[in-house]
Amino acid sequence: MKRFLFVLGLCLVGAGLYLTTPAQATTACGTEFAFYAKNRIAFENGDTNILGNVLVSSPTGLVKVGNQVQIDGRVTAHEIQLGTGVVVKECKADIISGPGVCTDSTSFGTFSGANPVDPTCLIYPEADPVDFGTCDVNTATDQTFFAANNPNTLLVGTGCFGDLKVKDGAILNLSGTYNFKTIRLGAESKVNGPATVNVKGSFTAEPRVELTDLDINSAQQVGEAIFGNSSILSNVTFNAPDTRIHIRTGWLMKNGSELVADALAIQPGDAENGGGENPVCTCEPGFTPEAVVFCIPDVVNP
Repeated sequence: MKRFLFVLGLCLVGAGLYLTTPAQATTACGTEFAFYAKNRIAFENGDTNILGNVLVSSPTGLVKVGNQVQIDGRVTAHEIQLGTGVVVKECKADIISGPGVCTDSTSFGTFSGANPVDPTCLIYPEADPVDFGTCDVNTATDQTFFAANNPNTLLVGTGCFGDLKVKDGAILNLSGTYNFKTIRLGAESKVNGPATVNVKGSFTAEPRVELTDLDINSAQQVGEAIFGNSSILSNVTFNAPDTRIHIRTGWLMKNGSELVADALAIQPGDAENGGGENPVCTCEPGFTPEAVVFCIPDVVNP
């Protein structure tokens, strides 16, 4: 799995805690991010809870955090706007405005001040991220999968295809690297990896789609990549540096999932350890996890 902007956290092994680190990532601005955009990220008003970090890399970039959004992580951008009822754990910005609260807005300094020290803050994957090799997706054969044939499996290894359509309720299992012209996922369909998926044109996921163990690289430049209501992403990186990603209400991102795009429009949903800087920790028997990275004994000796 590709990982953007990683920093290694610490677990107290001596206190009965084992450490499982996320996959290796490119370091920038000293952390890893669940939501990463070049120009703008807008979290719309509503009940959104994010365990993870947020970055806009442009020197004039904006993160707009709508009413009632809660971010247990670091938001980094030139400008951050905080709506009513917003609580953000850490803010790193030149301009912070609005009635919301950044619990810590000083320890990490300003965005512009950080860039000369760590120029990786301004690095953004602007080049086309998709290498199709000799594959011409415009002339390749289309692929359509139906629920009646569940579970469906596409060619294992490397494949060159035209349009991919996974119909309502269909399950598609992938293993390898795949090139597609466009992708359309029907309602309640599922696509499982491990796989790398390259798509030249549009990507559309209808409501209640589930994606697992996928690296998706989009060369789309017109329109936006769309996730319908109640989408679930588990261990998924969606990289669309030349277009906008729009993820609709009720989404769930987990197991280190990340969205990378020129701009992001985020309706209410939840990110559980979505690119957050803490590793996943597991306690020994007799210990209980506390505050993500600590284990405390179930019984305290007098």
